[in-house]
Amino acid sequence: MDANLIVSNILNPPVLFFFLGMTAVFVKSDLEIP
Repeated sequence: MDANLIVSNILNPPVLFFFLGMTAVFVKSDLEIP
């Protein structure tokens, strides 16, 4: 696989926000903040 293609895909705003949203959900479910 092309590393440059992977980096450009990760830095795409929609993909970036998707991963940020997923991490936020996992962090919230892990911490269980009321």
